[in-house]
Amino acid sequence: MPADPGVQLRLGQVHAALGETEAAAAAFAAVLDLAGPEAPLARDAQARLDALPKDG
Repeated sequence: MPADPGVQLRLGQVHAALGETEAAAAAFAAVLDLAGPEAPLARDAQARLDALPKDG
C-alpha cells in the first residue's frame, strides 16, 4: 500500500495530527509523486503540505 496515494494522504494526516511534521511532509510529498500534480489528491496533499508548521 505504500504506492497508494490515498493511503499516503491519510498517513500524512495522522502524522500531522500527532505533530510529526517531517513524517507528514514525506507522506504528502509521496502523494504528489504517486498521483501526479493535477490529481485532486495531489492538490489536497499540496495544501496540507503548505499548511504544515515551518521550522524557524
